[in-house]
Amino acid sequence: MKCFICGSDCEYFTSFNYLSGAFCSVAIKAGIYGTDVYKCKHCGSVFSKTHHEMEQNKFEQLMAYGHKYWEDVKKVVFTNTLDFPIGTAPHMEEANFINMLIKNNLVSGDKILDYAAGSGHLGKILDKYFSINILNYEPFAQEDAINYVPKEKLETYPLVLNCAMFSTLTSLEPFEHLCSLVAKDGALLVQTLVKGDITVDYLNHFFYIPLNAAAPSNKGMQILMERFGFVSSCYSPKAKAWVWFREDCGKDKISVINNELLSHELYYKKGFVDYWK
Repeated sequence: MKCFICGSDCEYFTSFNYLSGAFCSVAIKAGIYGTDVYKCKHCGSVFSKTHHEMEQNKFEQLMAYGHKYWEDVKKVVFTNTLDFPIGTAPHMEEANFINMLIKNNLVSGDKILDYAAGSGHLGKILDKYFSINILNYEPFAQEDAINYVPKEKLETYPLVLNCAMFSTLTSLEPFEHLCSLVAKDGALLVQTLVKGDITVDYLNHFFYIPLNAAAPSNKGMQILMERFGFVSSCYSPKAKAWVWFREDCGKDKISVINNELLSHELYYKKGFVDYWK
């Protein structure tokens, strides 16, 4: 098996089963009962071989079942180990992060696309609490989304948002499409789980969700930033999200925000902010 991030060989790492816990019904309905996990020898990113080898129509069914599960259950599962809401993105913190960047002219608020937006929940929060209107694109579950844009009408945008999609990837094609929608002087917000040294214990809090197929490493994300033309980034621990900039936002602008708020709200780096070691 090859790493779809850097193209290097992967080796067997561990296995997980889906036959226990809240998500077992989703896995059983989709006809998958466990996964063999492989780790890249070069960048250290981790992938589910089971998802990688799944037929496209079966994978799409799994994604549809997973989306419906969250809409039906309306439930958030937290883990103290990672201090992260597994299975759903911290949308209020993300919305605050986006608003903060817009107010400080680090990103444009004129035309924003949420890529893989689900039912458009983040957009609803941005509209209600910050009066920020965005567009939504979702290939699997767009029925309830507001301001939905069909694929054939997508264009380029100064700011593109992407929450929790990377963990479901089985190839780089969707991420490549996502990056192609970011304007030449634009920015991309990426919310996902990233770590330097990916351990089996870490993956216990990741692969119990049968939708998850890829856990990127810091090195893997740096490779992707360079490949798709992003030069610097900032990270918000509260939002659990990075913003990648095609043009360097500058450390001084981030420092102004932190000094104003008397708190280390944002972390800056040329390249990928490797916050989680």
